[in-house]
Amino acid sequence: ANLLEANLSGADLQGANLSGADLQGANLKDVKNLIQEQLNQTCAEHVENLPEGLLLPPPCKRNEYDRFVRDEDGNPIRITEEEME
Repeated sequence: ANLLEANLSGADLQGANLSGADLQGANLKDVKNLIQEQLNQTCAEHVENLPEGLLLPPPCKRNEYDRFVRDEDGNPIRITEEEME
């Protein structure tokens, strides 16, 4: 799902399938029931108002068209620490 710069302020995300979602620039102010497992399935290097206690997942790889690179199951591929250096 493309949730680029989406305003999710106050949304209840309990049980939401966020696998592969692009949350770049999304506003997560006062979201409810978002858990780390859900966030780890997204591409969300830059979000606004990340809820307390949650950590951003590692960055996702992008191709030359600035699209996320995905594996055969459609999951985003993460940039490794070695690639970030």
